[in-house]
Formats: sequence, structure tokens, C-alpha cells
Amino acid sequence: MTKEQRQSLIDNVIAQQGFTPDDKITQDLLALVNETNDQLFIAKIYNEIALYDQVQGKIESDYIPFSASFPVQEQNVPANQRGQMAVNKPLTIINTAMESTNPEWKSDEKLVKDYYRGLDVATGIKGPEGSENAKAYYDYLNTKLDEYVEDTGLLGVVIRPPRGEGGIIYISEDLDDWFRNNTPMNMVEGFYPAEGKSYRKYPGFSKPTVVTKPVMTFNEESGYWEPTGDYLEGAESFNSDGKFNTALDTGDTFTIAIGTKTPDGSSVGEIQTVSYDELQFIEQDIAEDPSKEMIDLSNDKEEAQAQLDMWLDYNSLTSAAPEYQIFGGITPDYAIYKQPDLADAFKDGDPSAQQMKDAMLPEQVYAGSVPEELFYGNFDHISGQGPGLNDSQKISWISLAPQEIKAIQVDLMQAGYLDVESFFLEQGAWQDKTTVAMASAMTDANLNMTDVYSQISAEKERYFTKPPLLPKVYSSPSPEFVKNQIDSALKAAGVTRKLTDAELIAFSDYYIQADKDYETANAEYQKNLDLAERLFPGSPKEIMIPSTPGEELTTFAEQKFEPELQAQQRGIQERNDLSYLFSSIDQFDRMIGG
Repeated sequence: MTKEQRQSLIDNVIAQQGFTPDDKITQDLLALVNETNDQLFIAKIYNEIALYDQVQGKIESDYIPFSASFPVQEQNVPANQRGQMAVNKPLTIINTAMESTNPEWKSDEKLVKDYYRGLDVATGIKGPEGSENAKAYYDYLNTKLDEYVEDTGLLGVVIRPPRGEGGIIYISEDLDDWFRNNTPMNMVEGFYPAEGKSYRKYPGFSKPTVVTKPVMTFNEESGYWEPTGDYLEGAESFNSDGKFNTALDTGDTFTIAIGTKTPDGSSVGEIQTVSYDELQFIEQDIAEDPSKEMIDLSNDKEEAQAQLDMWLDYNSLTSAAPEYQIFGGITPDYAIYKQPDLADAFKDGDPSAQQMKDAMLPEQVYAGSVPEELFYGNFDHISGQGPGLNDSQKISWISLAPQEIKAIQVDLMQAGYLDVESFFLEQGAWQDKTTVAMASAMTDANLNMTDVYSQISAEKERYFTKPPLLPKVYSSPSPEFVKNQIDSALKAAGVTRKLTDAELIAFSDYYIQADKDYETANAEYQKNLDLAERLFPGSPKEIMIPSTPGEELTTFAEQKFEPELQAQQRGIQERNDLSYLFSSIDQFDRMIGG
């Protein structure tokens, strides 16, 4: 369309509706004259009319949505007789204006194409052609949404219909009521609750894709959720054919675990899948709310759940502790049996049989006999104060130098309290996962009535001496297989004679032992590979194992027959030398005779 044609069309629409020059809708429509893209031009006119009717108080529980279908193929039927045209007011107005201002418009192939594509854009069936136009239209919808939310006082959203590619604005009283009375949901879950629950207020379809929705905050006084004035914009990219792509379309989503400490001392958590924009708002909310904590941020839902479970377990442990906050819930009647130090039995000389027997009896120790302040609790896993068990000193872990913190973290990792990934993420800094690991170590130390240093050392030793999980059963090779291996080894070593029976037995025994050694070394490698990677940061990924039995046998044969082989080589050399001598003599005889 030319600018003159667009102006004429807008003037006709204003005249049809009786809009006055002072009406805002008049100014909004006139502003569209400068829109150079015909698809956007038609779509925006449709939206301005449809949303204007809603703002004027025509939002009713049974209103026919402006996204209702319309038979665009019936081009030869008068506008007021085309099925849905009779109830789809914006469509009727635009079509009448087109025929009034330019009766021959259907002869313009490009204009017809842009006109009907514009109607598709207005109803969300399609987006405008071209990614830049699609982005511009999405921005337009967001701007109009904010305007109409302010004008109506009702909350609304921009949605993409099922199997649709564009977007439309949806505002209703039911939607506003739901937003204000329910905890905000993830964008991927829509704006109504669980699947399968029927809501008649959807705009003509079962479940849309939300591409823009308001940010809500809870008002403690009123007990309702209220809008902050910001919006979550979920359309992150736009195809050349106009599709509004969300994070689910592009795969650009984040899985987060959020923990919340409630006023009664308990802890709750949830896993969310959010877009980038949602993540920004959540991070801001967490930063402003000391009761909330982001436990994990990744793309792995299982890992996020595992981290959240660990966090909840730890908080449950600490919340269930006694009032004096001893880790592990130690009470005065808690008791353990400790193995005595036998050296005490010899301090006064050689003990008698009865004294040795008495010295070997386990000692029952009650927690009540130990002062409460000697146990670990409160903030000892962050900044300990005062003495500890076994005359150990509680220290402020968080105030240590980075290299000292890293050394403690290595011990925690080697003891199995801190996983490898957390070690590398937090090394040199006393952060959340390190704090939880130290609290776990201190809990075990309390339960064993020892100091945390001894507890960590004991756990390290237990890990170092970890037995094989699957025992290796050695299968002896057959005599024929062993003979073939011996023959190959001798051939490689250059031995051509047959072995005596004694030599054959000796070589067989040697090969079988080498084979056993190889199998044992391989089993040890498999057993300790994971252990080595967990216990020793930066350790090599490969462990050298002995040569194969065949290689070992060849080396043994070379050593065994070295004198014989050397004599053999000397015999060959002497034979060659003698042959050369006789050849030279014959040559001299021929020269003299000649």
C-alpha cells in the first residue's frame, strides 16, 4: 500500500466507529499510517480495534475472542455475511474499510497476500515474514500489553496458540484473578495450573505457549500476589518465516534448584526449568530474600535434584539438633564403645594375664561425661571457637589463607566428604559445598567422639584401603596355549633348538606366573582408577602396568640363552670369516695362474 492508501483506510475505520480526534484510539490508529510493512499494518489495526473494545468494558465471561477463526476463502461473499465475520468485529471493520477505500484491491496479488497474512499475524496463526518484522511485532505486542494492563487494571499475557507461530494479547478477569491468587508458575507450564484441568477462559484453545507474562511479588499484608510492573519476555529469537521462538524451541533453558528456609526452622526446595529472562528475575529475588538460596544451576535435572536433596538433608540435620546445636543430635545419654590403648597396660611394667584381659575390654563412653562445648556444633563448620575433643583446637576455617583452605578441601575430598566437582569449583574458598562437607565430617566426629582431624584421617585411610568390589578369578591357560606362547617367544629371541623337558617345565611355570602377575596388575588398575581420580586431584589418568606375559617370556628367553646365543653368533661370524679367507686364497691362485 501507498501512504495515501493507508491514510484512507485509517480514516475509513475511524469514521465507521465514530472515533473523535481526541480519542486515544484515534491517535493510535493514525500513528499506524507510517507503518511501511503491510502485514504489520493490517495486524496492528486488528489489534487496536479488538483491544479497544475490551478496554471499553466489554470483557465478559462469555466473550468471543478476537482469535476466533474466519473463512478468508469466501472472498466473493459480502463482508457482513461471511460466517464468523458477523461476530468478529475487527475483521468486519477492516474488510469493509478495504472494500470502501479501494474496491479493486483484490486484483493486486501482493496486497491480497499481505492482507491475509496480516490477519494471520493478528490472530497468532503466523508471524510477519522476516525475523526483523517478527521481532518488531513482538515488541509492539509487549508495548500494547503494558498499556492495556494499565488501562484496565487487569493482568494479561502475550501467548502463542498451539500450532501457531506468532502471538496475541490475552486479557481477562479470570486470568487476572488467577495471577493474584496463585504462586507464579514457570513459563513452560503456561499460566494456569496442572495439565488436564479445564478452564473455559482460554482464548479459543486448550493450552497456549506463554511468551510474555507479568512478574509477581507476594504481599504479606494482603495475602495476594501483586505485579511489579516488569514482564518476563520468553520469545528469545525469531525465524525468517516469523515464528516466535521460546527457550523451549531453542533449547536455551536452565534447571535450577532453589531452597527456602521457613520460619519454623524447616527447609523446603523445588526444581525449576526457566528461561534466561526468568533466571535473571529469580537471581534478583534470591539476592533480596535471605531465606532463599540457589542450590544448583545446571542443565542436568538429576544433578540439581541430588544437590537439593543434600541441602535439605543437611538443613534437616541441623534443625533437628538439640538446643545447644551439636551436630548429629548428640544427647547426654548417647554412648559408644571405644577400644582402649593397650600401651597403658604396660606403663607399670609387665601386666598379668588378668590385667591384659581387663585392658582389652572396650570402654563405654557417655556423651554426658563430655562437656558440651567440646563437641562440634553451632558455626564450628565455618568459624570454630574454643577447644575440641582430644585436645584439638577449633579454628576459623573461613579465615584461612586460600592455600590452607585448599589443603583442607583436599583432605575432605580424599575422605569422601567433598565430591571432586565441588572441590574444583570451590578450591581455595570456604563456600557452601565445602561448609556442608565439613559439617558432615564434624557430625561423624561427634558420633565417634573424636576430633574432626582424626575423623578425616580415618576416613582417608578407609578410602585408601578400599577392597576390590569384584574379585578377579584367574583362569589357567591350556598346555597347548602355553607351548605356543613359548615357541613364539623362543622364535623372537632367535632360539632354534628344541627345549628339554626340564626347560619346557621351567618356561611354562614362568609364563603362568607372568600371566597371573599381569591379571593381578590389571585388576588393581581397574580397582583403583576411580579411587585415584577421586583421591588425588590432578593425578595421571593412566597407570603403568607390566608388559604382557608374551613379552616377559621373550625377555626371559633372551636372558636365559644369552651365552648360547652369543656363542651361536660367534660361530656364524667365524664361519663367515673362514669362508671369506678361502675365497681370497682362491682369488690369489687365479691371479697368479693367469
